[in-house]
Amino acid sequence: MTPCSVLVLAGGRSRRFGRDKLDADWRGGTLRDHVVGRVAELSDDLVVLTAHGSTEPDEPRRGVRVLADSADWPGPLIAVEAGLRVARHDLALIVAADMPVVPMRILELLLVELQEEGRAMVGLTVEGRIEPLPVAVRRDVVLAALADLVKSGARRLGAVRDLPGAFGIAEADWRLLDVKGDSLRDIDTEDDLQSLLAQPAED
Repeated sequence: MTPCSVLVLAGGRSRRFGRDKLDADWRGGTLRDHVVGRVAELSDDLVVLTAHGSTEPDEPRRGVRVLADSADWPGPLIAVEAGLRVARHDLALIVAADMPVVPMRILELLLVELQEEGRAMVGLTVEGRIEPLPVAVRRDVVLAALADLVKSGARRLGAVRDLPGAFGIAEADWRLLDVKGDSLRDIDTEDDLQSLLAQPAED
């Protein structure tokens, strides 16, 4: 597989869940550990982006670094910028820690498509618009653009999809690998969690 870094966004507030959803049980472990364990298979450089004041795990996984926000709730765009600055590879995948069933084949597809000439970011398109996560990016190109976005006050991750060189994989194409749309399923509520846990485990 193409060498890449992986950034895992794990610093949200979990307001709709009522508690830290990433500590919720996922088949015997935490949701956070499940997602980190899955994507760790894709890279020797995984950076978990956590909230300000978070502490590193007592037994960190090999090749996994934890990078906490420098301030309270700066927004995911700033967290991603910080993560890309410490990423060790030119190509990077960005995933969310509350999206536990994204098929690995979709993440691999994002990386393959990113290697086409002129592409700075690749995501999945729904109804003609690129979804903010998961995405694959070229570190140096996106970092340069993010600096201007952050200076202008942008904080939402969706701003990345409007960067020059952004490319969206047509829904008809990525759905061939993900008929159920698991690539975009995240957990905001307890009901979301139970719904995904009811699905048979895949890759």
